[in-house]
Parts: sequence; structure tokens; C-alpha cells
Amino acid sequence: MAFKVLIIDDDIDLCYALKSYLINKGLSVFAVHNLKDAVKVLNYEYLDLIVSDIMLPNVDGYKLVEILKSMKLFNQLPFIFLTAKGLTKDKIHGYDIGCSAYLSKPFNPDELLSIINNLLNYSEKQYDLHQFIDLSKKNLNFIEFSVKEQIIVNLATQGFMNKELGNYLNINIRNIEKYVSKLLSKTKTNNRTELLIFILQNYLST
Repeated sequence: MAFKVLIIDDDIDLCYALKSYLINKGLSVFAVHNLKDAVKVLNYEYLDLIVSDIMLPNVDGYKLVEILKSMKLFNQLPFIFLTAKGLTKDKIHGYDIGCSAYLSKPFNPDELLSIINNLLNYSEKQYDLHQFIDLSKKNLNFIEFSVKEQIIVNLATQGFMNKELGNYLNINIRNIEKYVSKLLSKTKTNNRTELLIFILQNYLST
């Protein structure tokens, strides 16, 4: 499945030229020109990365990053600023608030693609290997979970319900329910509450 990228830029010609370029490189791309339309995409699509201008109508890109970083569902989303604001102080401010990369206009699209691929590859590795529970380090009550099950367990302990899990992981809710059922069976628990208590007691205790 192709990675999903959202482009936000009020330069319509640039926006669609960049969209076409990235689609040809194998990415799934959404292009919008203001925050209102960006929010619509964020509500209905699980995105892997955002590329945004800073100087946007109504709300600038800095504020957008701050908003997304404050939200559980989006605070790990890689964010690239693509902007004419190329002063060092602008770049520092962007990095300080949480952008992943900062590319000044005019730019080479091949360079942008390289940055995107690097961030997506790094994010995927981090997601699978570093941000979830290393169950194999536990000797007591050891249960072997698949990587996907570990991901679901970790997100469930953060309060994600089945629908949120499906949206976040881009998995059909029926498949999420199957994963949860397997987890209940493996842990010999009867419901979601017992499952979370089991995980907290056996794998997240210090």
C-alpha cells in the first residue's frame, strides 16, 4: 500500500505539479490549499507525512504544526516545511516546534523526494521497532506477540478504541476485532478491560 502524503500550499500550480510528481514516484497524495480543507483530509485519511507551506491563509504552518503535535493521533506524524521563509531564525523556529525537515523555495523536487523517503523509512522502522513494548525481555508470564499485536496492545493501553485503531493503522475494523480476539485468547482474558489490566500488570510494570 502506498504511503499517504498531504500537501498544503496556497500556490495552486505548485501544489498540483508537486502532487503529480509524487504520485509518479509511487506515493498516494492529497493536495489542499488551506487549513479547513487540510482538516477534512485529516479527519478521513490516515496520513504518513505532511508537506506544508508556512504562509497559509488564516492559520500559518507554524500554528498547524503546534496543533497537530498537541494531538495524540498526529503527534508522531512527520512534517516538512516547504517555504519561501528561508532565514535561519525561521528554520530554527520550525524545528523548535516539531517539524521534521525544512526545505526553502525554490527547491529541487528530487531533494524533497529524498527527504520524504528518508522520513517515511525512518518513521516505519521506529514505529515497528522502538515505540512499542519489547515483550521478549520479560521472563514471567511470557506470551509471544506478533509485531502487529504489540502495536495494537501499545495503542490500546493509550486509550485507542477499535475504530480509532482501525483509522490509525489503516486496518478494517473487522480485522482489528480479530486481532483483539486473538489477544484475549492468548492472555486468557475475557474482555478489553481485563486485557489492559493484564498487559499493565505483566509488561508495563517497572
